[in-house]
Amino acid sequence: MRANNPSTNTRLSSAAKKILFDIGATGVWQAAGKMAQVFGLLHAMNCLGLDNAGISGNVMATAMLLQVILTLGIDVIAVRHIAARSQTLKQLLPVIFTARLTLHLAITLIWCVAVFMASLSSAETFAWLVGGLYLFVIGMNYQWYYQATEQMPALSRIQTLTTFAISAYFLIVFKPGQAAGMDLLVLAVGHGLVTAWVWLRVWQENQVPMLTSRFGHDALKLLKEGQANWLFGVAYNTLTLLGLLLIPQLLPKESSDTQLGLFRSSNQLALALQLVLTYVGYIFYPKIVSWRQQGLTDFRLRVLGLATIVWACGLLTSGIIYWIGEPFFKLAFSDANFHPGFQILPIMVLAKFIGMASGFMTWGLLAEHKDWLAVRCCVIPLLLTAALHVWFVPDYGFVAAGWLYAFGELLLFLSCTVAFLRLKLSAPGSK
Repeated sequence: MRANNPSTNTRLSSAAKKILFDIGATGVWQAAGKMAQVFGLLHAMNCLGLDNAGISGNVMATAMLLQVILTLGIDVIAVRHIAARSQTLKQLLPVIFTARLTLHLAITLIWCVAVFMASLSSAETFAWLVGGLYLFVIGMNYQWYYQATEQMPALSRIQTLTTFAISAYFLIVFKPGQAAGMDLLVLAVGHGLVTAWVWLRVWQENQVPMLTSRFGHDALKLLKEGQANWLFGVAYNTLTLLGLLLIPQLLPKESSDTQLGLFRSSNQLALALQLVLTYVGYIFYPKIVSWRQQGLTDFRLRVLGLATIVWACGLLTSGIIYWIGEPFFKLAFSDANFHPGFQILPIMVLAKFIGMASGFMTWGLLAEHKDWLAVRCCVIPLLLTAALHVWFVPDYGFVAAGWLYAFGELLLFLSCTVAFLRLKLSAPGSK
């Protein structure tokens, strides 16, 4: 390891100040945005009603999981290359943008054909068709660009303003009796307009062609390198979406939409918190790679310290929600049919914090290029938790799904922590 010197200490001090500034700036914008999102989406769910909220939740979860599958691990690899300065942003932009646009146009078309061929009611057909549009929009995700260029506060401002506009639409326009999928339509159109504007802005800033006919070879190289990251992302996101995906499969139709609506009521609030945590994590993830490149002697201690802080915040937050949160939950959902969903809110909030702590451990492994080790750490928690869903959800419904989600996150954290602590760190720059 390199010995510390005054110039190194100065650089570290500047880096620490930038991290704190990014967290502060991101935190303020994210807190404001998620507050608006909570009010808007809760009003939308009240207008949809319990069953329609459940149908929309199932469509949304399916689109989100498919979107994760279609990332093919490229985003993480791109951020790691740019953080390690092994490839430039201008090299990667046209390859990733063209590959993603081509793939998602094709998949969205297949999605719509499959919906028309399925035996669905007219209401369900509408919801699933809107889900295809939603899938395309979230598939053209621009978040990796801002993460790679360390502009997370700017990303936070863009998405917060988008959230304000969408939430305002929900609050002003939505009335009770909305059809299933209407919330997804608003989200798809709102985020779609902003996504188009952002990619236009990226093109203007970087002055590189966003489309290229020669993307295949470079995209395949990224895909090959990102196989492990892709499988980890698919496994982890499947773990987080198990409740939304399996409740409709494990319960009879007459109760599945209701149980899914109850699960979504708590998941929606916990998800708003998760999005704030995720942005803070995105600030640190490239830094963890940089810490390895710099050969810091306290690398392992830094990562463990971050995880410990997150655990402490999670326990405190979930405890506060458990003791005083129920009246606010009932106030948020004017439809009393949603109120039983509070039973799982504290444990689901804690699970979001545990997931962030696992993220630090995982990036500790990725910084050491132990990508396949991270995959192995995630597969067992996923398989075990999925099996337990089959066992418990038919009898205990959404309550079992909430507790099993937290159990899966805990298993993942433990497996990643053990792997990270046993990791033999290589000499900096040897990878």
